[in-house]
Amino acid sequence: CYFRAFSNCSFEKKGKLPGMDERMLHKGVTDCVATLKAELLLPHHITDDWVLKEAMQYVVQPNDRLLQFMSTVAQKQNLRMPFLSVQIRTGLRFTWANERNKFHAPPIEDKLALAAKTASAAGYAALFITSDHPMIMSMLPKHAVKYGLSVHFVPMELFPTNRIPPNQRAEQFLPEYYKKHAREKLDEGLAMLGNILMLTQGNQAMVTLHSNVGRMIR
Repeated sequence: CYFRAFSNCSFEKKGKLPGMDERMLHKGVTDCVATLKAELLLPHHITDDWVLKEAMQYVVQPNDRLLQFMSTVAQKQNLRMPFLSVQIRTGLRFTWANERNKFHAPPIEDKLALAAKTASAAGYAALFITSDHPMIMSMLPKHAVKYGLSVHFVPMELFPTNRIPPNQRAEQFLPEYYKKHAREKLDEGLAMLGNILMLTQGNQAMVTLHSNVGRMIR
């Protein structure tokens, strides 16, 4: 488990519970955000994005295990505040040819150079980066050094999927990996969630919006 329970309430289950969609329709709820805004009497200027963000922050509260992971990585990386968060999806780890052919990444060097320039102009001390390919982490320092910025990231060796052999996908690899190795040693979910939450701690974020991770950070 990675999050705190947001309620300690429980109830006796009698038979099969109706599905979430069925319960919502029964209550006349067709738009969750609009219903929540009306129930809470929120002002009209409050946006749907703000409501979703606040709801996520309420539900997704890191537990001690996840917070300890983040703290350990930050200390080992000597992460300095304030910092700019950078997330870049390259598509280079796609294993199926049709996926690779569909993906057209903008010039990555240009993105990294812009990130370093933006961080420097804002007076930040560091860059915290994540990517779907370790090569990107090694490309950023040459841009950061021009502005005296330090570069930090969750080490790739903490992700079990860093060990995926060629032509195998994560959903094929991880079940077999966890049969052989205890999840307490290396946990993909722990590393991924810790990574995402550390990115959200940045004073500013530059992300890839066609990536699920990027949209969550945004």
